[in-house]
Amino acid sequence: MNETVYEWPLRISLLCSSWFRDNLDFSFQIQGPEELTSNLRTLNGSITVQGVTGNQMLHTNSGNIMINNIEGQVRANSAGGSVDVTDSAGQFNLRTVAGNVQTTDVRGEVRARSASGNINIINLDGTLVCATASGNIDAIFKDVTYGIHAESASGNISLVLPGNRGYQLDIRGSSINRKPAFWIRFNPIF
Repeated sequence: MNETVYEWPLRISLLCSSWFRDNLDFSFQIQGPEELTSNLRTLNGSITVQGVTGNQMLHTNSGNIMINNIEGQVRANSAGGSVDVTDSAGQFNLRTVAGNVQTTDVRGEVRARSASGNINIINLDGTLVCATASGNIDAIFKDVTYGIHAESASGNISLVLPGNRGYQLDIRGSSINRKPAFWIRFNPIF
């Protein structure tokens, strides 16, 4: 049995005539080495990357981006879809125009921006810098390593921080209420 061996870097380009373009639907899976640098782009599809280390650049115009079990530096941009990161560590720069950003069980630095979607950060052990124009920000921290910067032009911000720590809060806004526009809860550490 002959196996096809691909040299890295691997480049795949798919071209089709305009006659097929409206009816073309395909998917493919690339299995590579555990340490991998990627630059993946699609116009109308979703991207899933999992189980690798290294630098990942991911871009889609109208699909979702799913990232799982990644270590390294990740830049993920989606114009019309959501970005979801789980069980990963490193530096994450996550952007979407019309979708949500969500991270779950991430260690490291998260920079998230959404024009009209929500930002949900669950069990972050690290630093958060995030902004949304018309969405809500909800963040639950396991630990804060450097700091938090969260801004929303017309949405609510809710933070759950580890207890028994010293925090300096600088809260600014055109309309600030204790509930529900800006809510901070401190969890006890056991």
